[in-house]
Amino acid sequence: MLIVLLAVASGFGLEASQHRSRAALEQRFSARTAFAANFMSTYATQLMEREHVVATANLSGGLSVGGDRFATVVQSFGANRSPRSTRT
Repeated sequence: MLIVLLAVASGFGLEASQHRSRAALEQRFSARTAFAANFMSTYATQLMEREHVVATANLSGGLSVGGDRFATVVQSFGANRSPRSTRT
C-alpha cells in the first residue's frame, strides 16, 4: 500500500514538474519571438531611414542621374555590385 501511495505521489510530482517545464519553455519561446519581431522592425525602420537619407543626398538635384552616380548610390545602400555589372 505504501509503495502504491509513493508511486502515485511521484506521478503527480512528475506531472507538475513537466507542466512547469512546458510553461517555462512557452514563456521563453514567446519572449524570443517578441525580441526577434522587435529586432526586425527596428532593423527595417533604420534601413529605410538610411536609404532615404542616402537617396535624398545623392539623387536630389538634376533631372537625370548618370550611371556612375547611380552605381555609387547603389553601393552606398550596401550592394556589392551595381546593377550594370551583372549584365552579360
